[in-house]
Amino acid sequence: MKTALISTLAAACFCATAAHAASMDPTTPYPQSGELVSLKPNGTSWPPYIPTASFTRQGNMLNFELDLSDGFYTSGAFGSQPIDVGGLPPGTYTANMRMRTLGQDDTPPKYATSYFVVAAPYQAGAYAAPAQPFSNSSWNAVVSSAYYVYPLSLRATVEGSVVRVAFEYEPAFPTSSGGPGPAGTTPYASVPVPGLAPGVYTLQFDGTPRGANGVTLQYAKTIEVRREARTAEFYEEASGHYYLTADPAEVTRLETPGSGWRRTGEGFSVWMNANVAPANAVPACHYYLASSNSHFYSVNPADCDMLKSMEANERQGGKAFNGWASQGTAFYALAPVNGACAAGTTPVARFYSGENGANHRFAVSQGVRDAMGNTSWTAEGPAFCAPL
Repeated sequence: MKTALISTLAAACFCATAAHAASMDPTTPYPQSGELVSLKPNGTSWPPYIPTASFTRQGNMLNFELDLSDGFYTSGAFGSQPIDVGGLPPGTYTANMRMRTLGQDDTPPKYATSYFVVAAPYQAGAYAAPAQPFSNSSWNAVVSSAYYVYPLSLRATVEGSVVRVAFEYEPAFPTSSGGPGPAGTTPYASVPVPGLAPGVYTLQFDGTPRGANGVTLQYAKTIEVRREARTAEFYEEASGHYYLTADPAEVTRLETPGSGWRRTGEGFSVWMNANVAPANAVPACHYYLASSNSHFYSVNPADCDMLKSMEANERQGGKAFNGWASQGTAFYALAPVNGACAAGTTPVARFYSGENGANHRFAVSQGVRDAMGNTSWTAEGPAFCAPL
């Protein structure tokens, strides 16, 4: 994709202002646990190229890859577009930036590191991050405790409609004392919870004093897992391809270190089956082209019927098949009506590129849609309508 990206550079010079350290800064000055967090690149020597901005996350470390302008750029494709990194549990996070200049592959990349804090809940209790988890997506159970806890002791289990988290704490060290706790303790802690089906759950923390038996400290909260699932978009630098999925197993595979795929922060709400979808949601057909490792999604019956007919014709007589192969229904989504989305929804625009094999991108954020419109990719209009 780099060839296409470089072709968007214009012949107008952009003069940089006084330089200062590059950083990834929260768009909300003091993000709280449970909120969705977005980070915005600031202080780069030249504006980042929005279509390839992406990141990976390992625990409390986020690694961002940014391609920068060389000073000659098309403004619509470059800028400091916020990147959604999801609902983070409380803690201090490291944001590493690796910045390369487009068209200067022989120039060593620049690096920068910044930090930000996601604040823990003030009141002692049980919490979810994000506050209302999406169905089928992993989330974090968070405890803000009246006594210092051992974060490595947290163990989560799901028992029907109860998410139970066992933990150990120090009864002689209340967090209200203002002093530090014993080594290895914190006033709050979190533990991942695998994706759940939609519904109402009790999140319960059961605390046991370290070195003792029996639960003597409890926190509980009713949480609701949303009917909607959340798609995640990934970018592969080697091919210049994008991939959209709502499948938790696929997300886990693509987030595995060494996969070559990075999150873009783009995504939108869908429903995984007809039972939880609203009456006006329609199935999205999913087709896969193995020759270019490309995926196509549509809620337009004409698109789905055409691809279905093409596949059936090409498979006749036992011939070798190398075309678009049906993968079934990917999810349920809201469809545009006469090319427009209803109030309370936002368009998900589809873009197409034939470079390095057919590939489609589904852009949600206005800044990303505008940036893609300033590349060599072809705009194909709204593909879905995402609930706000």
